[in-house]
Amino acid sequence: MKILRPVPDRISQVFGANPKLYKRFGLLGHNGIDYASPKGREIKATDSGTVAYSYNDKDGYGEVIKLKHSWGESIYAHLNKRLVKKGARVKRGQVIGTVGSTGFSTGNHLHFGIRINPVNYNNGYFGWVNPFHHIEKGIMSTKIKSIKTAKQVKAVTERLGGKWNSLKNKTVEQWLYWIEPKTRGIKSKIEINKINNKIKTLDKQVEELAKENIELKKSLEICNKEFKDLTLYEKFQLLFKNNNETN
Repeated sequence: MKILRPVPDRISQVFGANPKLYKRFGLLGHNGIDYASPKGREIKATDSGTVAYSYNDKDGYGEVIKLKHSWGESIYAHLNKRLVKKGARVKRGQVIGTVGSTGFSTGNHLHFGIRINPVNYNNGYFGWVNPFHHIEKGIMSTKIKSIKTAKQVKAVTERLGGKWNSLKNKTVEQWLYWIEPKTRGIKSKIEINKINNKIKTLDKQVEELAKENIELKKSLEICNKEFKDLTLYEKFQLLFKNNNETN
């Protein structure tokens, strides 16, 4: 069984993490995967199925959707908007909602979980299992040195003080972990110039990534028009979304 990654963003909390926090809910740890997605990011159905429920759980999952599949079920929580109703049929990859921070949440993210038949409700996670090994490998699992825009990524890495030889064998997801704290909160050109006055803006480096690929350029244009408040780090995430070709 291979399922789709519901959003193109990095994982911010793995399955089983923070056991002390989730003990209050009767869990051994985090019962899903959290993705560090910006508000408004489209969420795709991990597989074809039927909407089991779509409602607002104010004190828990917030705006939440659960889908029933032939192999089990999937859940998408803390949404900003729900775009499907109970009983509706959805296709694999169909947009079912957008990312938000509703319910028991401290910031914008997607909580994603799955149960696989036959469900063991006594596994310490109320039947939920780790989705990670069932998700199709995509750009986030690709090594940086192998992606189409590796040369441009190398330039950005070195300008941010990174050592390319130690980072080139990392996956895109691991590289995003590295770059996030270096770009967190950078939204204005003035702030960017303060970090490195040797280059006009780090945003210009993002544009360099888009020069060789029409899809990357299109992603950047969408990012600038529809997500004006994205940080540079979030722009990188959006760019990698469509960078599916390797050398």
